Amino acid sequence: LKFPPQAQPPPSVAKRFDFNMATSFTKDELQKHSVKGDAWVVVNGEVYDVSKFAPMHPGGELMLLEHAGKDVSDEFWSYHAYEVLKKYACLKIGTLEGVKVQSIPDSSDISTVPFAEPSAWMGWESPYYNETHKKFRLDVRHLLEEFREEAENGETTGKAPSQQLMERLGSEGFLACRIGKTAFPYIDKLPGGLDMKAFDYFHEAIAHEEIAHLATPGFLAGMGEGMVIGLPPVLQFGSDA
Repeated sequence: LKFPPQAQPPPSVAKRFDFNMATSFTKDELQKHSVKGDAWVVVNGEVYDVSKFAPMHPGGELMLLEHAGKDVSDEFWSYHAYEVLKKYACLKIGTLEGVKVQSIPDSSDISTVPFAEPSAWMGWESPYYNETHKKFRLDVRHLLEEFREEAENGETTGKAPSQQLMERLGSEGFLACRIGKTAFPYIDKLPGGLDMKAFDYFHEAIAHEEIAHLATPGFLAGMGEGMVIGLPPVLQFGSDA
């Protein structure tokens, strides 16, 4: 296993294991790491050292410590989207012996994890969303996923969105989707080729939801927060002069 420089394994772990080679642990070994400061969990057949992460866990440290030393796959998938596991891959230290590791769906796929998507995408009927909305969400998600790596890097380094990113989103009509129909006279297409006449407030809402799907709030603020707030009134009420 290869760790990026900023996410090296704890020294206590690094001394015992060679992370340049795949490491497999038994259930007995897993169960030994079940206390504060030395906590391991298993998700999808892979072992994660959450000792240092536990205090930062959004769901609270106690939740992780209660399940330390165990396979928490069922609990994890009940509350987390696929990309969460990928985001914290730096905590992975090996696999659990005898358990098959399943491939994780791509972040651009519609998640099947409970509550990870709006109810209309989880099998519930909705009077507000039709097939154009479902296609639009996928098209926008695929477009934004092109820049996930840049977004995550920018979130940690403070680097602003690139000119290439802004031009790509602009040329695809995504930026205009976040502003609304007042911006449509200035573009010639929408993501996925959506008919401009079919665009409604629910498509606009999807555009805002999907950009949040990148989960990099600081970086996303540089992807048009000021534009989204300030440009609509200018387009709506500003004079041609």
